[in-house]
Amino acid sequence: MRQDVTVLNLSLANTPLVLKQLQRRPLRDVRPGQGAVDLPGRDWPKPADPLFHMTAAEMDGLQLAYPLDTIKIVNLGKIQVLLDPA
Repeated sequence: MRQDVTVLNLSLANTPLVLKQLQRRPLRDVRPGQGAVDLPGRDWPKPADPLFHMTAAEMDGLQLAYPLDTIKIVNLGKIQVLLDPA
């Protein structure tokens, strides 16, 4: 198992426990040639920053759900999402 790769399952990311575990998990050094697919000719530096820039108190303050009482349009890069509470 590659320990230098972090995968975030969005369904599980909706739970505070998973986010806290990812925040505590140390980032591992990149190990070229250790994966099923090696991508030659590319340098994969270890990230200098943590996965999240949130304190433990900020993570504790995250709501599990946010009330939606009006229609909202959210832009996710090139994808536009219409959130309709009806």
